Amino acid sequence: MYKLIIVGTVMAIAAAVEKVHPINSDMTATINSRTTAWVAHTPETNPLRNLTRQQLLDLVSTNVPAPRFETEDVNYSPV
Repeated sequence: MYKLIIVGTVMAIAAAVEKVHPINSDMTATINSRTTAWVAHTPETNPLRNLTRQQLLDLVSTNVPAPRFETEDVNYSPV
């Protein structure tokens, strides 16, 4: 779970700030500098390298659609 949070955060920041693909050597270096528990794939070996930025954001649930609220006229009468 911790890995997903780190990767998701780094990808979201990279996607918002820069117009480069989020899976790049800068992202890999950032992840590897922040954790020693595991090593991030290089961009060449990453299984997600062929996904678009939008597909990556959808995977980590950072692309949340706006909530849709429906109003309902309810008469509430306490008993």
